[in-house]
Amino acid sequence: LCDEHIPKLHETVSEVIRQTEISLINQALQRAGGNKVKASKALGVSYKTLINKTKEYNLTTTKQDSQKGQFH
Repeated sequence: LCDEHIPKLHETVSEVIRQTEISLINQALQRAGGNKVKASKALGVSYKTLINKTKEYNLTTTKQDSQKGQFH
């Protein structure tokens, strides 16, 4: 086996966490109609944490997007 073709465990776990957080944030924002206060409460995190995560993952949350059910 060549070690360079096997991802490191911490990298794999980090990517799973990242994708899970993005999915949960998108779902919460969609259900809250784009309202970040409601979404943060539904997720059980502070408003500031939600804002930081949306910035970290480059997620946009416009009213138009929420009406279409799409967050990028």
